Amino acid sequence: MKIPLQCSLLMVLMASAPALAEPSFAIREQKTWMIEGHLGYNGIGAGIGIFLPDDARLDINFSQNDFEQGSDSNTVYKVEYQMFTANSFYVSLGVNHRRAVYTDRIFWSEFHRFDADARAEIEATHAHFSIGNEWSFNKFFIGGEWFGLSTPLRWQYKTEYPTPALQSDIDRWNDDVDRAARRTHLIMPNLYVGFAF
Repeated sequence: MKIPLQCSLLMVLMASAPALAEPSFAIREQKTWMIEGHLGYNGIGAGIGIFLPDDARLDINFSQNDFEQGSDSNTVYKVEYQMFTANSFYVSLGVNHRRAVYTDRIFWSEFHRFDADARAEIEATHAHFSIGNEWSFNKFFIGGEWFGLSTPLRWQYKTEYPTPALQSDIDRWNDDVDRAARRTHLIMPNLYVGFAF
């Protein structure tokens, strides 16, 4: 059975990653700040960071996506403290501010149809944690944020709906928006690359 060239290269890279990543701790000690770009389930974005004593880093970044659980747009600004506990493994703790816009075409009893638009804007402050790995190669690094949780501390929202509309329809839409505002978000795999100086 023939193995595609791309798969062969990927397997070689993955097999050699631990050896290549061996000096990551020492490399991070020599750095002051970094810039990165990321892409994954939680969106696309970029960030900057400052290296701290005791193999830690303070990061500020943003992400945006248009596909998170029904939202038309979802923007997240994040500040986090990243602690490395091994050569590449890290734990991050932080806060983030989320802004999401939702629209839906739902059934409105007043209009007897599904094509009436409802809209909501949600803003929320979350606390979050995540785990991942980051490998350093001189000025270049690659990493993966594998899993985490982001839970709301405070939130607010405003809703819009067609008028006239029955109060029962308005209440149903407001309940849906309230549940969305209170929801804990999963931080799913995100890959990133960057440069450290």
